[in-house]
Amino acid sequence: MGAVTKWRSLDYLNDPSHAARGADVAAELFSAIQACELDEKLRIYMPILVTPHAVGLDLPNETATFLCEVYATDAFRSTCENQFSRYPRFQLVEKTMDEQPAIILRFKCHKINFEVIGKPQPLDDQTLFQLTVMQSRLLQLSTDTAATKRQLFERRQQQEASLAQHFCDFLQLKVEPGSSAEQTLLTFAELDDPVLQSKIGAATTATAQPSA
Repeated sequence: MGAVTKWRSLDYLNDPSHAARGADVAAELFSAIQACELDEKLRIYMPILVTPHAVGLDLPNETATFLCEVYATDAFRSTCENQFSRYPRFQLVEKTMDEQPAIILRFKCHKINFEVIGKPQPLDDQTLFQLTVMQSRLLQLSTDTAATKRQLFERRQQQEASLAQHFCDFLQLKVEPGSSAEQTLLTFAELDDPVLQSKIGAATTATAQPSA
């Protein structure tokens, strides 16, 4: 639960270097979250902002996604309707995600599109949260976090693919048939920091080399 506690605070959005698109981007998101009081209204469900916004690699107009730990689905649905139905593009959808039932809240506030995914599963076990922690760790272990973030952001601008796929491509990780970029990335979660640092360093060096 330690990782969850760390990510519950959104103070990192106030870091001028957080968002690859510029300091004002994260500030705008933080302002919108405060305006709709998302964290306060859903506090008992422990909302956590996840990738790509949580690692500062979001593209323009990309939806900001939160995860919640929800076991009382009727109460969660009622809270969402009572607290957010007045916002534009309000929507409540029920679907299955990762073999778990999910209630998805969508709405717009201050030009930011929000999505809140509520699942009856500990946050630590939810794939999007695990990916967020892993991607943040990879960026922090980089010898030049800003440069690595910039290269990944440019990849996202140039080619449409999941952020996990861009991480795999950047780190030269092969996605095996029958697997996914997300699964591939998470297999490296158990590696020690020095091993991950060596992979990031090698990839950054290879990317920086001029083509023949």
